[in-house]
Amino acid sequence: MEESIVRVLGIAPFESLRTAIERAAEAYPGLRVDVQTGDLEEGVAIVRRSPPGDYDAILSRGGTAELIRRV
Repeated sequence: MEESIVRVLGIAPFESLRTAIERAAEAYPGLRVDVQTGDLEEGVAIVRRSPPGDYDAILSRGGTAELIRRV
């Protein structure tokens, strides 16, 4: 039986959060987590550059998450 990999795009507003997400993701072998650093509009630009269907979920927080929901 083939395991399904869940693909997650993480948008972190600063490097230390990016590192924390990457470390936490190591505990979940069923996840493929790609994390990029960007806040607010830069976070939205990262999502827009991602080809549709590449990720099953987007992980972000605060104002960046709110802006991403709008696009």
